[in-house]
Amino acid sequence: MRQEYPTEEIPNTETISSIAELESGGGTLFTGSTDDLFAELTDLSDTLLFNRV
Repeated sequence: MRQEYPTEEIPNTETISSIAELESGGGTLFTGSTDDLFAELTDLSDTLLFNRV
């Protein structure tokens, strides 16, 4: 039996996939400050941006 939800509460395909990844032990655990998190994300973004093939 399908449970009914308001439209804005139905997760999209990407969210469902992400939840499944986390539930199976995947993903990345970050511990640190918010500043550290954004610094890491900025570094990752720069790496992806400047190392494109």
